[in-house]
Amino acid sequence: YMIEHFEATTNTIVRLHAITDPLGTPDRETYDLTVTAYSPPEDPPQKGTSSRPETFDSRFWSCVWRDGSLWATHHQGTSRVMARWYEIKTNDWPNSGTPEVYQSGDIDPGPDIRTFFTSIAPDGNGNAAMCFARSSPDEYISMARCIRSVDDPLGTMGDVVIVKESSDPYSGSRWGDYSGVSCDPSDDRTFWMHHEYTPGDNIWNTWISSCFVELPNNPPSAPVINGPANGIVDEEYTFTFNSEDPDDDDVYYYIKWGDGHVETWDGPHSSGV
Repeated sequence: YMIEHFEATTNTIVRLHAITDPLGTPDRETYDLTVTAYSPPEDPPQKGTSSRPETFDSRFWSCVWRDGSLWATHHQGTSRVMARWYEIKTNDWPNSGTPEVYQSGDIDPGPDIRTFFTSIAPDGNGNAAMCFARSSPDEYISMARCIRSVDDPLGTMGDVVIVKESSDPYSGSRWGDYSGVSCDPSDDRTFWMHHEYTPGDNIWNTWISSCFVELPNNPPSAPVINGPANGIVDEEYTFTFNSEDPDDDDVYYYIKWGDGHVETWDGPHSSGV
């Protein structure tokens, strides 16, 4: 899949492209999808200079298709440039269904802050991460990121985190549009991302960072206890305790015998043992 923007003063359509039978007789299918209105981006202000880096247009800088969804991002906004992102359910198009915008949103950390030159990627659990540049009249250009958990309300991302801030303004005409995010296949939850910053002298440098979405820690089941309900003093008895952890974490048991002795946590034991 690919995604295309339009360059009118105000646009409400993006165009999806799909290549069918790429290894046989390839063909291209298109679909015009209605989205929230977007406009050509402004060139963002930055601290310490009147120079504004060129943002070009509202082209899509990044898109990734995974598990039935096309995640895509561009920057837009004539009065204030902001990164926008989409999750588009392709619904088996072009084979049968019709694509739809499942959710979308703008990265808006504050009234004077701009976000631009952006990238996006999902993981296998439905979470997503974005990397982008940010600046304002009171901020040098920074590398920033945000993360969306699959449990977050639709159309929202988590808080914006500044990853690497430039130490001086940048007076060149073009900022680095080399943002990238990818999900590490070794664990399918760590996001690796890179973007540009400048330590001075109008020279770009690349900063690489990683982050991940915290996995939920579910409690183990109540233990199944097997053993006699009654006994004789000084007679030895066998009891078994068995609890399963849905995350397959180790389990500790705290057993209160009620005999006046100090109880302790016993473990760790493997789940289900």
